[in-house]
Amino acid sequence: MRHFILAGLMAATAFTPIATAMAAQLPNYQIERRDKANQDKANQRDHTRSDNNRRATTRIADRNDRRGDRSERRVDRRDNQRNWRETRHENRHDARRDRRDDRHNPRIVRRDDRHENRRDWRENRRDDHRNRVANRWSDQRRWSHNWRNDRRYDWRNYRQTHRHIYRSGRYYAPRGWNHGYSRFSVGIYLGGPLYSRNYWIDDPWYYRLPPAYGSMRWIRYYDDALLIDIRDGYVVDVIYNFFD
Repeated sequence: MRHFILAGLMAATAFTPIATAMAAQLPNYQIERRDKANQDKANQRDHTRSDNNRRATTRIADRNDRRGDRSERRVDRRDNQRNWRETRHENRHDARRDRRDDRHNPRIVRRDDRHENRRDWRENRRDDHRNRVANRWSDQRRWSHNWRNDRRYDWRNYRQTHRHIYRSGRYYAPRGWNHGYSRFSVGIYLGGPLYSRNYWIDDPWYYRLPPAYGSMRWIRYYDDALLIDIRDGYVVDVIYNFFD
């Protein structure tokens, strides 16, 4: 029993320096582990901060790139819109010019056609007039205006002393004639109602007018006396203000 006790005491005495040394080293280990942990945390924070800075830099670069892309797209859109507007304006201008040309060309053609038609019509009318004039005197004596030099037909002096003869009353235009008085001259063609039998001067000598012959008749037209070819209404001779 005594041997066991002594052995235990000796063992306890032998392990005491080791335990003391281990107890002395324990705080340094903790400090090192704490420092290592702090260093690891610092490194982790630095790494995280670096990653964050890199990601932030990347985001900023991406944002700038996107802004640049958007700005370029806006510029491109503006350029495209401006080009589209200019092209549309040019196309509209060309279309309007083409329409004007298209409208102008038919107008020129129509104007030329009308001009040609009028010219042909005038030429035909002149030809018809010449033919009618030539045919008018083919079967009767040509009317001469020299009768005014014949004292027998001096109706002006005769009217001064026989004023009542030339007061033929009010003139009534034919039905349908709504144009009033027009000053007709030689060469005009009258409408049929104006030289109907109601307006004939049956006795020209009564007014000191030369006799009408063939197809010609003296008629009253308002206050004028007209010599008419009753075949077509052609005015052969005119005396203005003949009646009072």
